[in-house]
Amino acid sequence: MLELLALGAVIYVIATRFLLRNVKFRPVLRYAFCLSAVPIFVALLIVSVWMVSTYLPQLPEIQARLRASGGKGLENLVTFVIYILLPGLGGALWYLLFSYLDRAVYRRAEYKLGRQGAMQGPSSEPRMSFRTTGSDLIAIRETPRSLRAYFILVGTVGVLGNGFQFIGAQNVLVAADAAVGLGLASGFLYSGVKLQSLLQTGGVLINRLIIVTLGYRSAALVLAAFTRAGAGAFIGPAVGIAILLYLRAEVRRLLREGTAVGLP
Repeated sequence: MLELLALGAVIYVIATRFLLRNVKFRPVLRYAFCLSAVPIFVALLIVSVWMVSTYLPQLPEIQARLRASGGKGLENLVTFVIYILLPGLGGALWYLLFSYLDRAVYRRAEYKLGRQGAMQGPSSEPRMSFRTTGSDLIAIRETPRSLRAYFILVGTVGVLGNGFQFIGAQNVLVAADAAVGLGLASGFLYSGVKLQSLLQTGGVLINRLIIVTLGYRSAALVLAAFTRAGAGAFIGPAVGIAILLYLRAEVRRLLREGTAVGLP
């Protein structure tokens, strides 16, 4: 349970910061949308699971037919689409609602400010702008300190999760998978602790660690898609790959901008 909560916190923080960097609404609506998007998506996903189990009881039969005709990969793909349809549509409508508010409400406010400025003459105060500026976007980029926190959090979650998996392993394959995951997670924990020195030496070890972990997670994703593994075995590696790609992009940006300084 603790592992799931920690993983959920990591996903929420990364997804929210990604939205904050890319959504171009005015500040108030931008923060309201970005902070609520992930909870809305998760809530709709829970509703989707309930609706499928209630109103689509023949889903196991459909899955069996898909498995017989197209293999486990086709079954997982169709199941994923069925469950993600409602959250996807709900998320799109949530975005369109805020987009409408951004255009309607703030455009009206800017129009009123423009009229007041025209009535007061050229000596009046400059017209206020509600647009998100470039400095706002730069302010929410990852810093060396926040990136260190990501690495330590990911490493800690990985060490705990793989450690419990290794202890409770019932066969050699599960124990081997947990051992590899434990080693990679320990590497992320070490990278978080030594982030400053690793970045100042070019970040070679960090990049290699991320690339190796990406390869391992990609292999797990392919294995889950073409075997009889459950949906959890498919979603876990996919989420891990998304987090790894985000961390790699931020490491490369820090190295490119030369901001790997200031860590205690």
